[in-house]
Amino acid sequence: MWSPQAARQRRRRAAAGEAQLLSGAAEVITRRGLERTRLADVAQATGTAVSTLQYLFGSRENLLLSVIEYVTEAEIRQVQEIATSAADARDRLYRLLALAVDEGGIPGDVRCFRYEVTRAAQFNTEIRALAVRAYDVWLETLRSILQDGIDLDLLELSTDARGAAAEILALFDGFARPLLLGRMDAESARELGSNMLAALLSGRPPLPGIA
Repeated sequence: MWSPQAARQRRRRAAAGEAQLLSGAAEVITRRGLERTRLADVAQATGTAVSTLQYLFGSRENLLLSVIEYVTEAEIRQVQEIATSAADARDRLYRLLALAVDEGGIPGDVRCFRYEVTRAAQFNTEIRALAVRAYDVWLETLRSILQDGIDLDLLELSTDARGAAAEILALFDGFARPLLLGRMDAESARELGSNMLAALLSGRPPLPGIA
């Protein structure tokens, strides 16, 4: 018998199953790349029939877009959780640094995934829109935190909040290449990032336990 409670439970189960599927598909993309990921690869990795994937997503392209949106939104949620935390401006900046370097809790290896998305964004307007959304959220979050710090006399910057946010985001993005190539580990990236943030924030030392 239909009931509102039973319907909600079915929707929750369906959402949980789709999230697990998309997370598994993200891991396939990090291993194979967007161009080489087939429905059959995702089906094998997630224990899902190809016909089920076709029913849910319609096509390979729609599946890939759904995965990109899923990972992008997961990353954005983590950024926004840090932005709205009760920590002061400096602490939130260092927590964003840790997220940019470690990216814990986001499905798949996000550095590899983001590289694939950024490359594909040059040729696909839908993928580009998702990539730009993530970038803009990072930029606005950093700007807002910096402005909060300035307004509360916690931070002194040699430039305006938006300019400093762009510098910091370029710093965070700059870690991707050496980390992907294995020329730097996460601990070294955190230490270097902490020192560079400290220099930007009026030369004050990093927070205890961060570097």
